[in-house]
Amino acid sequence: MEKNDVIEIEIVDMTEEGAGVGRVDGMAVFVSGGAVYGDTVSCTATKVKKNYALATLKEVLIPSKHRRSDVCPYISECGGCGFGALNYDAQVELKVRQLENKLMRIAGVENPRINPMLAGESLSYRNKAVMAVGQDEEGNPLVGFRSAKSHRIIDCKECRIQMPTAMAAAEALREFMYEYNATAFDERTGKGLIRHLMVRTAAATKKVMCVIVINGKYIPYAEELAYLLDEYIGDLEGDYILDSIVVSGDKSEVIAGKRAIRDKLMGLEFDISAESFYQVNSKQTEKLYEEALRMLDAKEGEKIIDIYCGIGTIGLIAASRTKARFLGIESVPQAIRDANKNAIRNLIVNAAFIEGKAEEVLPEMMKRRSEVSSGGIADNESDAELINAFKEGDEEEFKDTLMREFASPDAVILDPPRAGCARELLDAVIDAAPKRIVYVSCDQGTMARDVKIFMEAGYTLKETTPCDMFPETGGLESVSLLIK
Repeated sequence: MEKNDVIEIEIVDMTEEGAGVGRVDGMAVFVSGGAVYGDTVSCTATKVKKNYALATLKEVLIPSKHRRSDVCPYISECGGCGFGALNYDAQVELKVRQLENKLMRIAGVENPRINPMLAGESLSYRNKAVMAVGQDEEGNPLVGFRSAKSHRIIDCKECRIQMPTAMAAAEALREFMYEYNATAFDERTGKGLIRHLMVRTAAATKKVMCVIVINGKYIPYAEELAYLLDEYIGDLEGDYILDSIVVSGDKSEVIAGKRAIRDKLMGLEFDISAESFYQVNSKQTEKLYEEALRMLDAKEGEKIIDIYCGIGTIGLIAASRTKARFLGIESVPQAIRDANKNAIRNLIVNAAFIEGKAEEVLPEMMKRRSEVSSGGIADNESDAELINAFKEGDEEEFKDTLMREFASPDAVILDPPRAGCARELLDAVIDAAPKRIVYVSCDQGTMARDVKIFMEAGYTLKETTPCDMFPETGGLESVSLLIK
């Protein structure tokens, strides 16, 4: 095969970004431009390497039986929904197969136990939207999503996977920019005001937060913008309430409403601020967390560390249902403040949270083992130390006591970002030697990489449950149980 060759190929797989994958003489060929799983296509080779080739779609010769007719009008431009042209059963089939392949190929697990997919609804599920803001050649505002592998902004008037509040806020911002001549930030010149719009929606309470990211100190006519956002969101069906408007520029400032919006999840209430991580699919989150709690199997008196805890969702839900003790670790200061407030709000006394990078905090905790007797700190002694430190407002003593108490955890929950866990953190978890590790992941490749390291240290991967947190896209969430 050479560059510019026209080849005929069957698409047998897809990448997360939506490129079709086929093979010619054993070489993988990645076909962009709309080829989907099950198609037979002709395509033009654009780059040929030793082990793979890139190509662009020329013609669909035999359409896939998995193709959908009701696709998003922006699908060929936006690139956000790489699996959006497939029916849902085919999406699930592909994702499970890709998960199995990564566990076998990267982690080296033979015949991994993969439980049935926790499937979900594919429309209007995202409770968080981050939209780019720009202007066209005539100066008209653009609010939407960037084209795949490009800085070009697609002015999306609808998005099938976002909740309606996101599109309403986008339309309000367009009108504001047009009426008040508010400029969009230009990456090439570094000039212009408005950079991004983020919209969070609490699915259970219908509370909405809008965050306008700017290049500067303030937004002129901010009051008029607040009125427009309130009007557009208030006019939606569903009783949505605009509860917070934040402007984030040289500093972050609440210009209307509250600092955080409140949501309800699995019987508990959570405050979510602009900076905090919160799963984007509320219904699927409940399914995922139920599975995580089943695997965790927390018992009375056990000590469990929740790493990358965010605002404390998993740990607090687990603490509310068990008599185990939980310690959350998170590097985002506002998230830790929210987590501790959420514990107080929900009257949960067997969970606490400390700020810090887990790859730094956990190794430090392991050093504290020498300060702890072989039987650990007695519960009454530990409780007394914690209460005294809390009463006296001694944050360092409070943190130090918690770190000594949890220096020998019975179980660890890991919910890292897409990049997976830092090697220093993996080594610290291995050194801590918990009996169980529950690993929640939004990237199956980095999860498989980390699982391999745990297995080399004596852990066994017992089971993995995939959860379709991101329908229409190639993304997948999973939760896995490792046993020492």
